[in-house]
Amino acid sequence: MTETYAYPPEIAAALRQHWPAHGLPLPDPAVLTSFIAGGYQASLLREEDRPVQCHLLLRPSAPPDQQPAPPPEAIAAYQILAFSEPRAYSAQELRRLSPTTQRPGTLLSVGAAPTGELTILGLVFATRPWDHVDAPHDTALLPPALFMQVAGPGRLAFFCGAQPMLVLQQG
Repeated sequence: MTETYAYPPEIAAALRQHWPAHGLPLPDPAVLTSFIAGGYQASLLREEDRPVQCHLLLRPSAPPDQQPAPPPEAIAAYQILAFSEPRAYSAQELRRLSPTTQRPGTLLSVGAAPTGELTILGLVFATRPWDHVDAPHDTALLPPALFMQVAGPGRLAFFCGAQPMLVLQQG
């Protein structure tokens, strides 16, 4: 059996290929690759002798007035805590912030600046774990955005809202 390896550009291409039509638009390939690479590099680190584990939400790059309005029940299901200053999107910053996402339903919100540079904008708190919703009823509560779960060394999972899209195991 031949082992195959996927690198951030290949993962980005696979996500683009399989991204559903109802999903919010993915950013350009360079931004998407940077998002994946940052999560992957963070997965290889340790925080207080534990593997880095966190949940990330890639905010759509479209202006807010061009994004679909969430249903009223979704607004009640989430609270957003914006940082006073965006933090750099880097493996070390994800490592430092990963303990804040250990509670199920807590995610780091990541967005692209107009220059294409990624930053960590704040925290999103959901009333229930975003990756364990009761389909199909609760799936309307999740925006069809890109979610990335960093589950340990070389272990990433990608979702469009609640829909699993791609899993990377052992790098």
